[in-house]
Amino acid sequence: MNSSLVVRLYSVHSLLSKLFFFLPIIVIWFRDQGFSQFQVTLIMSSFFLSATVAEIPSGIFSDKYGYRWALFITGILEAIGMVLIANADHFITALIGEVLNGIGYAFYTGSKESYLFHFLTITREDGTYQKRFARAKLFEFIGMAAGGLVGGSIYIYWKELPFYLSAISFVASSLLIFYLPTVRQGASDSISSLNHLRQGIEHIRTGDQDLKTLLAFYCAYLSSMLIFLVTLNQPYLRESGIPLSYFGLVFLGFHLCSMGGSEVARHLPGEQLTRRLFFFIGLGLASGIMVLGFFRSPFSILLIFGIHFLWGLFFPVTSQATNRLIDSRWRGTVLAAQDFVQNLLFVILAPLLGWITDERGLSTALWLLGAFAGLTLLFSLKMRLGRK
Repeated sequence: MNSSLVVRLYSVHSLLSKLFFFLPIIVIWFRDQGFSQFQVTLIMSSFFLSATVAEIPSGIFSDKYGYRWALFITGILEAIGMVLIANADHFITALIGEVLNGIGYAFYTGSKESYLFHFLTITREDGTYQKRFARAKLFEFIGMAAGGLVGGSIYIYWKELPFYLSAISFVASSLLIFYLPTVRQGASDSISSLNHLRQGIEHIRTGDQDLKTLLAFYCAYLSSMLIFLVTLNQPYLRESGIPLSYFGLVFLGFHLCSMGGSEVARHLPGEQLTRRLFFFIGLGLASGIMVLGFFRSPFSILLIFGIHFLWGLFFPVTSQATNRLIDSRWRGTVLAAQDFVQNLLFVILAPLLGWITDERGLSTALWLLGAFAGLTLLFSLKMRLGRK
């Protein structure tokens, strides 16, 4: 199949996979069901806990049986999870829905980028990976922006509809994946799963120092970003006086900023992936979250726009720098191990910060999260990227 056509289909799959109509209102939805902020963070943490448990098995699965089947499983599980959340009259129903979503997410993470990298390697176009991955990320942000605009607008009229619309788009993404050619370039199927895992972890341990540092940077950065965006952003907007009816437009602006960051990353030459770039990405996130702890104003939304720009910039540059250092035989397993650690950090920190929000207020939670995000600065300083 023509590589340009494959990349276009891959981008459409990215869009369908990220039509998150529920994104601007999911925390508000759970709060409207009568759950406390601590209960909400427990529900959201069940997503990341299940993803944590499933990350490494899903990575082994994708390496051994193919990325397409892993991505098919993603869409089906997430669709079922959305239907359960739409009917979450009880805490346990919401919990099960998020667990299914978390398992589906685990199958998506490493498999999605590994598919593209392996396909471009086979077609001898791996030098274009950063540009094409950034383009696919752009489509993801377009999906989130469009879904958020629609979902935030219709929520006040039909609260369950955003979840049902997302379920439909997830099923569509599962069907689309089989129009992509099969790509499997991993270790032999004869290798046992445990041995495969052992060799993947050994690759991290004995690999380049920059690989270990980049994995640590990714885990600290992404867990900080997700805790803010998933659990604290919507309560912050509500406390800042943003009407719920405007959430769709606000989140559209957020995703447009993320798209801008992704576009900037798409045009960055490889030699610009230096430790200085990673340092400023980390500095922007840590300082931005801490400053938000001092202000409650509709104008502080401008700072959140900046954080979303960094969100869009972060993924392509980190993925490109990391994938260059990973042996293709263990890529899915290594990336799954990376996400395992990141999800574990979320599971530990998000409920703690949810409890702190209930007991000490949102500002205290933001200050502590900003301090944790500051760890990314230390990791960036240990990188050798761009040194002569």
